[in-house]
Amino acid sequence: SGLTGILPRAEADRVAEATAALIDGLYIRRALKDGVPDAQTAIALVEDYLETKLNGRSMP
Repeated sequence: SGLTGILPRAEADRVAEATAALIDGLYIRRALKDGVPDAQTAIALVEDYLETKLNGRSMP
């Protein structure tokens, strides 16, 4: 994943997998409801997760 420059490989793989699962879950959840997806809320949730996992890490 693109996170290996920031995190150890095993942790980067876990964070990438969890991020993908979060995105998929948000997409499926929205697909099961009527109405237009709220992209801003979905983006904020994913960004919050990544900020939590990357807290204190410096970007290359």
